[in-house]
Amino acid sequence: MRVGPAALHGRGEDPQFGVGPGIVPIATVPAVSGAHGGLPGSRGGDVTVLLVDDNDEVRTVVRMLLERAGFDVLEAVNGSEAIAVFEDRADAISLLVTDMSMPGMSGRELADDLRSREAAIRVLFTSGFPDSRADGADSTGEAYLMKPFTHDELVSAARALLAEAPAACESP
Repeated sequence: MRVGPAALHGRGEDPQFGVGPGIVPIATVPAVSGAHGGLPGSRGGDVTVLLVDDNDEVRTVVRMLLERAGFDVLEAVNGSEAIAVFEDRADAISLLVTDMSMPGMSGRELADDLRSREAAIRVLFTSGFPDSRADGADSTGEAYLMKPFTHDELVSAARALLAEAPAACESP
């Protein structure tokens, strides 16, 4: 399954998903076994991800993919809601997965705010807009994932960030 920009942003034409507004990606994920999906290197329930995306369909699909990989997922629809969730659960959150382009507060602004509160949080930026990359990952403990991305690409990027030593993730 590949999560594509037209599907993610509910508009336009995407050769993989078709034409028209409101295209919803359908996730086909292989059956998994074991407590944490039977995936090699799964850290399972000991890793909590804060997922932030203003698109309900995208957030649902990405949440499902992360949960299938064994992650616990908290959701927010925008930067303000994400900050409130973070203030309540900061001790549990290891990774922020955020869309770059959201109304009110960009993913970069959100990441900067959360990092000022907890420097060791890792950040995975996502976007369907190529020009967003310039505002994306620019330091250790951050990565950028261009939409469309697959389940494996998402999980690999998340695990790679989580594998970094905490000291390496601190802001300069």
